[in-house]
Amino acid sequence: MTLRAPHAPQRSLVLLALALLSSSVVRAASVGTAFTYQGQLQNAGVPQNGPCDFRFKLFDALTSGSQVGSTQTLSSVGVANGLFTVSIDFGSLAFSGSARWLETGVACPSGGSFTTLAPRQAMAPAPNAIFAESASVFTDGSTLTGNGTGAAPLALANPLGLLQNSGTATITGTNFGTGAGVYGSGAGGYGLYGVSALSVAVFGDSTGSDGVHGHTTSGPAAGVAGVNESFGAGVYGQSNGGGAGLYGNGTTSGDGVYGRGDGLNGVEGYSAFNTGVRGNSGNGYGVWGSSSTFDGVHGDTSSNYSAVAGVNGASGDGVYGYAAGDSSPGDGNGVHAVGTLTCSIEACGPAGSYALLAEGVVRMTDYVAILGDLDVVGVKNFVMPHPTDASKEIVFTALEGPESGTYFRGTTRLLGGYAEVAVPESFRLVSSEQGLTVVATPVGAPAMIVCMSRSLDKIVFQGSADVEFDYMVNGIRAGYENREVILPNRTFVPRRASDRSLAALPPETVRRLKASKILNDDGTVNEETARRMGWDKRANWNSAEPQRNR
Repeated sequence: MTLRAPHAPQRSLVLLALALLSSSVVRAASVGTAFTYQGQLQNAGVPQNGPCDFRFKLFDALTSGSQVGSTQTLSSVGVANGLFTVSIDFGSLAFSGSARWLETGVACPSGGSFTTLAPRQAMAPAPNAIFAESASVFTDGSTLTGNGTGAAPLALANPLGLLQNSGTATITGTNFGTGAGVYGSGAGGYGLYGVSALSVAVFGDSTGSDGVHGHTTSGPAAGVAGVNESFGAGVYGQSNGGGAGLYGNGTTSGDGVYGRGDGLNGVEGYSAFNTGVRGNSGNGYGVWGSSSTFDGVHGDTSSNYSAVAGVNGASGDGVYGYAAGDSSPGDGNGVHAVGTLTCSIEACGPAGSYALLAEGVVRMTDYVAILGDLDVVGVKNFVMPHPTDASKEIVFTALEGPESGTYFRGTTRLLGGYAEVAVPESFRLVSSEQGLTVVATPVGAPAMIVCMSRSLDKIVFQGSADVEFDYMVNGIRAGYENREVILPNRTFVPRRASDRSLAALPPETVRRLKASKILNDDGTVNEETARRMGWDKRANWNSAEPQRNR
């Protein structure tokens, strides 16, 4: 018994046609994996008629070899004038692009024993095209279009290497729905890995959402991690509009932006026109810096603005500084301010910056140490609470004088018209031998009391009657005996032509500044005086006054 096709009488088994998988098939439903097989069956040269049974097996070799897929048995297939048509389905995994051979067995009439026909028939390319269905893509020669899941329209189970030499993208993913344009998943390695010798390795662009979005639920791992082993940035963010170049948001207990630099800066921000680094938090720190060896937060600027500026629009601190230190005082500073301006008793240098400038009310709730002079334009007050009225307080003002004075006082009695008062050690250690003055006032009875001698060891009194008397001894602080009172101006010097701080001083001070032509009548800086004093030679004299409330 032979199976023949027209125009090929020498072959015992001939495949006349296969139903092809078209590249233009609409993807509404799968085309399946079955293919149509047609042939002509002859018995001793006579075309067969009547029903027959067919058995089909697929092998990977012409002889011997291994069977691929399952055996397909078809019963009572109609054969008319030797011609028959059947549908065979070995599944999608049977055809992967490798060569295949079909072995046919027949039983005529139906119900008899099978006769295996030889030789096996080589499969034409059309059935092998079924493997394109399992590749999850269509192709027109230059474009791959996916037909996978909604989350990953293009699914590649094996490594895919695509090479080209052009200025366009090697792989472009476009999703007009809500899924990903390109989705990468790696069970142990990289989900998506990009390498570029000259340009961007991975580029993300979006007109409606994130250009690149990273998300992880794996403990301390980063949603987006950038590592640079050269001189560039690990992660670089740029904004050409009104948004942030790099934006970090910590919604629960995590940091909005965390920067760590084992060799250099943990976070460095630069802006040509606006904020270099900005931090914003709903519950935690807007910006938090920590370092075990250097500054937790370091600000550096070459402009006229602040290196570090803290602005709080609510009731909190604009800048808060805290140092734990240890049990010894001075080991750490909550806020440490250093300026380049140098001053002596007589005058300050021609240039430099203040270590600390406070414009407004300053409140300190603990000990204050000043290791230098204290110049106060206003009054120096001593404040105590009112003992009976909660709406009031008692304000005493320090006594002003042209010298740095010291004093001690007390009460004693003349005995035999004579009295000696020992000078306290505290007074003796800080006062000069020069400039001592003594005043004595009798108490309870009239008497004449004379200071016979005064020194830093003792004060000697004599009087006309043995009475009790009060005494006060005034001195001058050692080292300040010849202190000048009228000095070169170092306090009322404008910092720039637009300086308005001097006009905000107490009214009498402002009146004097206008009278001396430091200020004009409208409170602005007198430019003629500034030129005469040389103040206009400062590097930032003509720059704009920084806006503090920004």
